Amino acid sequence: ALINNLRRAGNVHCMKQVLEMITKCCENRNKNLNATEEQVGVDVVAFNSYLAALCESTSTFSQLKNNKASDTCNNPNRTGIDIAMNLLHPNQSYELYMVKPDAYSYNTVLDAIASGVPNKDERMEMVTTVREWMKNDPNIMSKKRMSSL
Repeated sequence: ALINNLRRAGNVHCMKQVLEMITKCCENRNKNLNATEEQVGVDVVAFNSYLAALCESTSTFSQLKNNKASDTCNNPNRTGIDIAMNLLHPNQSYELYMVKPDAYSYNTVLDAIASGVPNKDERMEMVTTVREWMKNDPNIMSKKRMSSL
């Protein structure tokens, strides 16, 4: 609930701080586990909400960074999409938040790239990169099914 309320308020920075606090708590809890107990991390739904907020906040980040709305239109700074995409890099989300991306994670970022990156060549390069990470992620789907995409 807290993550969703922060997302509605557009407070991406606080979302990141909350996820980092949860991660620290999970790390402390996991230190005390015996070998048979399962480790815990950030919930994938909270992680996906953060990814979506990053993707939604792209134009806001650009305006804050450039402090000029007109520059954002002519030369968009896709900081939010870039951060979200980097979180999908293999093992990155697990190292930072102890969570493994799911199909919704990848689809959220792919949708943001498709709708938020105006340069076709750059867009295709980003989509290809994310699709490769998705293909190589054993948690998503079989190699056979991904090869048909």
